[in-house]
Amino acid sequence: MRSGPIRTAAAFLLLALAGCTSPSPACTEIGSPSGIRVVVVDDLAGHLTRLGLDVCSDGKCRTVSVELTPGMTTRADDCPMTSDDSSCSATAVPDGTLVGFAAIDELTAGHTSVGATATIAGKQRTFDAITVDVTTTYPNGQACPAGGNQGSLEVRRTGLVG
Repeated sequence: MRSGPIRTAAAFLLLALAGCTSPSPACTEIGSPSGIRVVVVDDLAGHLTRLGLDVCSDGKCRTVSVELTPGMTTRADDCPMTSDDSSCSATAVPDGTLVGFAAIDELTAGHTSVGATATIAGKQRTFDAITVDVTTTYPNGQACPAGGNQGSLEVRRTGLVG
């Protein structure tokens, strides 16, 4: 009648091993829309008043207007560290760029052709298309469902840079 203690030991071992599995990650409902992030750099940012992107993805082309806002960087405020529990602060300050996001719901992952038309100092300028790598985002990590597909580019006086 040795099967009783063996079964008990086997059951205990199975229960112990079951407790060793990693817990499921917390997958939140954080937003991660599909689209192209844009940064306007150089002295161009001070003169650009309108930007439209011509985006071709998965055989479909569309023109999307980009709302631009001043870009910011973080500057640490004067911080006298008088003790280990001292706190400091930082301030967001304009960095001379313009930033925006062109939301494109049907943007697919992969190589995407992006050109641009801008109004600069009252004159219209067309920027030649470049290839932008669009990747699928995972805002909560790879163990959670995918978010939107996103790419980014810079608008410079010399052209678009992916």
